[in-house]
Amino acid sequence: MDSNTLEINQLKSETTYQLHLRARFIHPTTSIQPDLIIYYLEFTTTPDYEVIVSMTEDVDYYYIDIEIDDPSNILHQFNYIIYDISGDYPVYILETPLSMTLTLDNKKVTTFSILKPIGYDYEIRIVCNKVLSTGTTYYSTPLYVITHDLP
Repeated sequence: MDSNTLEINQLKSETTYQLHLRARFIHPTTSIQPDLIIYYLEFTTTPDYEVIVSMTEDVDYYYIDIEIDDPSNILHQFNYIIYDISGDYPVYILETPLSMTLTLDNKKVTTFSILKPIGYDYEIRIVCNKVLSTGTTYYSTPLYVITHDLP
C-alpha cells in the first residue's frame, strides 16, 4: 500500500458509512486548537457476491470457467481486455464481450478460451460493470487478471 492510500477492512455489506477527515492543530496567531472537518465522504458498501474463476492453459490458449453468485444482480457487461505491458504504460490491444448464462440456481456462468498473445508482455483483465444504483456504476471492475512476461 502506498502512502496515499487509506484501506479500511472488515466493512459490512450493504451498509452506509461516513468518513470524516479531521485536522487538529494549534493556530499560530491565536493559540487556539480548532477541530476542523477538512473532508467528508459518505458511501455504501456493495451487496455480497461471489466470483469463482478457474483457469487452465496449454501452449496456445487460456481456458476459463467463471461462476458468479450475484443475488442482488449488480454485476453486468462482462468482457476481457488485453493490454501490451511491454512499455512504461499499458497499451490497449483488444476487448471482447463475454456472454453469461443464467443457471436454474440463479448463477451467472460462462466458459471461453483466449488465444495467447505472441511477441510482447501482456495482461488480460476479465472485467465487468458494477451497477449499484441508477446513478452509480463502476466500469471495468476487475474480476480476474492474467499477467505474462516474456522470458
